[in-house]
Amino acid sequence: MRYSKTEASAALQRIEAGIGQLNTNLEKLQTQMAAIDDKITALTAAVANLTTVDSSAVALINGIAAQIQAAVTTALAAGATPAELASVQAAIDSITGSTGQLSAAVAANTPAAPVTPVTPVTPAP
Repeated sequence: MRYSKTEASAALQRIEAGIGQLNTNLEKLQTQMAAIDDKITALTAAVANLTTVDSSAVALINGIAAQIQAAVTTALAAGATPAELASVQAAIDSITGSTGQLSAAVAANTPAAPVTPVTPVTPAP
């Protein structure tokens, strides 16, 4: 089947218009993918922040317990008896045993970073 120049030109224009629409759609898709990538980056940062908060809480709690334990050790070396320091040792044991609960409470009561809502994108026709 042969086409006249006019028919071929019209067909070529339709093809070019289709390619132009594909390029437009591709650009929109790239913009959407970049937005999704930004959201994933923000989510990753929020998760890292929560992990850091939890780790910081555990380090703080363990540090306090270690300082109290060092004071008990010093007191024992200076002549204090274990009976005299029993209540302090009980506090150390309680703090050390509650590390998980305390770090969970700190993490639960630490405000999350604000999250930008994702706007649904309607694909082009």
